[in-house]
Amino acid sequence: MIIVILPFYNEVGAIYSEIAKLSLVFHKANKEYLFIAVDDGSTDASVDELRELVNQGEVQLVTHCKNMGLGQAMKSGIQKALDLQKADIIIIKDADMTQDAAVVKGMIELIENSGCDLVIASRFIPGAVQIGVRRNRRIISSFGNCLFRRMINYPGVTDYTCNYRAYRVNFMLELKKIHGEGLISENNFAAAAELLLKALELRPMIYEIPLVLRYDKKISKSKINIIRD
Repeated sequence: MIIVILPFYNEVGAIYSEIAKLSLVFHKANKEYLFIAVDDGSTDASVDELRELVNQGEVQLVTHCKNMGLGQAMKSGIQKALDLQKADIIIIKDADMTQDAAVVKGMIELIENSGCDLVIASRFIPGAVQIGVRRNRRIISSFGNCLFRRMINYPGVTDYTCNYRAYRVNFMLELKKIHGEGLISENNFAAAAELLLKALELRPMIYEIPLVLRYDKKISKSKINIIRD
């Protein structure tokens, strides 16, 4: 089974569409799937959009009573996915319609057929496209990832900060066994980089796949604080 973790905060108008697009990809690929939607204290009608899907069993909802940040939402989603003991692959992605849902098909194929532990949707390899991303964000993302590559230089990794990744569940279990509750300590967008750096300690086999990033399709206001994060 493929479990997709979707952390979200005030994504009314996007979260339902995100799940619908991913479901279509899984249906076409004939894959069994489940969504874990992690509501990080939303104050809009995001959760109401998911009620029908929750009742149908397609979505399991995890709720934070207040906004705790992306890192804690990721942590809650990962714990829920592992507790279910159903997954072969865990995928984490944003729920705001910006990250192309079709990419999951290639991620799954790489893990199932190539024996890799982790697949990263990268903005920095041939075939990747970024549409509607402001110039200052592109510069900061490029600089940050260039710094990581110089400091760490892990084979095959160009994007250290993109949250869109697929993990072999046995690898995630090993990672969780080592770090326990400390698997993710960052609360903000730095959590994506933190999780990857801890994963690299186990020397996993990693592949990257080109990401189509469509920021022009984003409905909600950006939650990132560029200077802080």
